[in-house]
Amino acid sequence: MKKNKKDNPTTEHFITVYNADFDEEYSNHLTAMDTFVYVTMKLMAGNPYGMDVLYVTPDSICTYALNEDATEVPQRFTRELRESLKRIAENGYFPHISDRRQTFDTSVFRKKDLTTNWKVEKATLIPISAYKKIFQAFELSEIAKVRIFYFYVKLSMLIGYYTGVCTYSLDVIAEKTGVCKKTVQAYIRTLEAYKVLAVYHMGQNVKCYANFPTNVLGQYYNKEKVFQCGQDTYYSFCSRNKIKQDLESNDRGISA
Repeated sequence: MKKNKKDNPTTEHFITVYNADFDEEYSNHLTAMDTFVYVTMKLMAGNPYGMDVLYVTPDSICTYALNEDATEVPQRFTRELRESLKRIAENGYFPHISDRRQTFDTSVFRKKDLTTNWKVEKATLIPISAYKKIFQAFELSEIAKVRIFYFYVKLSMLIGYYTGVCTYSLDVIAEKTGVCKKTVQAYIRTLEAYKVLAVYHMGQNVKCYANFPTNVLGQYYNKEKVFQCGQDTYYSFCSRNKIKQDLESNDRGISA
């Protein structure tokens, strides 16, 4: 199968987000809508050597991210966008240069991205291709896209930087992302369907065991690594517990 360049780790491009900005104990933490606006503004600002002034309105965000005019989305969504832009400015992520003209200072985030020591402040790389896949998904409503993206960003923080995979149970993922287990399952299925995540499914033959291994997941561009790690985890569990490997099961393995 021919590889899509956008899903190739060597050609992937990323946006940096900082884990502490999502801590709800932090009064200025990013909400779901704030995260959408913040990442979109970073993309709209362009390369790190661009100008330090960015003009942004709810309409320009809708056009950039959703390929829709603000008049085509629900008024509530536009209102929340406007409120989020205000919070983003007041909380110092993109300070206002002119509130009346809707211009923002991009030098703050540029300086942080260039000077932050990742050993001191944890950060996560969000693939731009994943952002595009989520916000260009025609079957999802605007608010559903925002909620799923917020979940996806938080889930990405649980994917090991060096291993490239997440092996947490659904219960732990639910606790760490702040959504219920049923919603976690629904969101992961959606992200898998849109080829944002790669998920290795363990199969029914091990799920009757109390300590069966969780599904292994990771970024879609890392799907080969996710498959290998998932397969190794499955084989190891079967060998350790003397379980016959279900080599022909249709519910085990990774989506294409």
